[in-house]
Amino acid sequence: MSDRLREIVKVSLIGFWLHEVFILPSDLEVALSSVGNSFVDYDAYESEEEARANAQAFDWKNPAHRAALRERLWSCNC
Repeated sequence: MSDRLREIVKVSLIGFWLHEVFILPSDLEVALSSVGNSFVDYDAYESEEEARANAQAFDWKNPAHRAALRERLWSCNC
């Protein structure tokens, strides 16, 4: 039975990418609002509002931005 179960799991995981995050572009704003912008430097400004206002905007096409979002999601267990 365990061999059969392993075979079923192995076949069903085709196309499974571990450590990847997939977000539809229309859901990006919701994702960013729940985990925050990875580029906000709270130490550089006097208030949180000022830090958020001066943060670099998230660029979906930038691989470094996507990697930062992935790390943020993994770190907060979202």
